[in-house]
Amino acid sequence: MSDLSDDIRSAFEGTKYTVADVTENRGQMRIELLEPDAEADALREVLDTVVDVDDVFGPNVTTESADGQGVRTVITFRKR
Repeated sequence: MSDLSDDIRSAFEGTKYTVADVTENRGQMRIELLEPDAEADALREVLDTVVDVDDVFGPNVTTESADGQGVRTVITFRKR
């Protein structure tokens, strides 16, 4: 895992969120949280503490359901 992935995980775990996974693929970051009802504005605030606002392109917060894993909140963005 990269330093950025570690920093993102630590920032979210340092708040009220449970991080299921943080991945990076070709500049695309994906953060999976176990909380299905996380608020997008609060998530963005946590993300902004780790990644410079100018380096976040196209942030997206959504929920997804995987087989047998329940509903999760997923944050994605591309790094500049």
